[in-house]
Amino acid sequence: MKNRELHSEFTFQIEPKHYFKHNYLTYCNDVLVSMLKYADEEKLASVSIDFDNGESVELEHNENWQEWLITHGHRKEMYAVYYRHTFFSLVADFCSYILESINCAAKMKVAISYALLRKPLKDTLGYIEWLRVDRNGILDLLENGKPEDLIITKEMARKH
Repeated sequence: MKNRELHSEFTFQIEPKHYFKHNYLTYCNDVLVSMLKYADEEKLASVSIDFDNGESVELEHNENWQEWLITHGHRKEMYAVYYRHTFFSLVADFCSYILESINCAAKMKVAISYALLRKPLKDTLGYIEWLRVDRNGILDLLENGKPEDLIITKEMARKH
């Protein structure tokens, strides 16, 4: 019993004057997450490929489906798959970091909260902007580039 009393004495509770701000930020994050769930349920990330020319779609056990699509003239569809998967993954990553930052701020862990905001607000949004502005450029780098080609520099950010 004594341990519980000690624990409750040191348990942080957000100040009542900040309830609305905290709840609003959490609500905004929940809206983004619900959009991701909707996109997943409605299969908005899926891509259909029309095989009108009688192509056989049988893949060997060890054959890479991405390579098969590209070698059979479906690079556009392959990039649609890459684009959708990358976009939804970035939004999910954004939501995870923002929620953790909000929770740390509520616990008065301000330094950690700000550190957690750096990634979604600088890196993740930078990649989303890059994806929007130069879709094929970033997808080419993801497919064939080196990791250092994907670093968001100040010049790259200005360009996008």
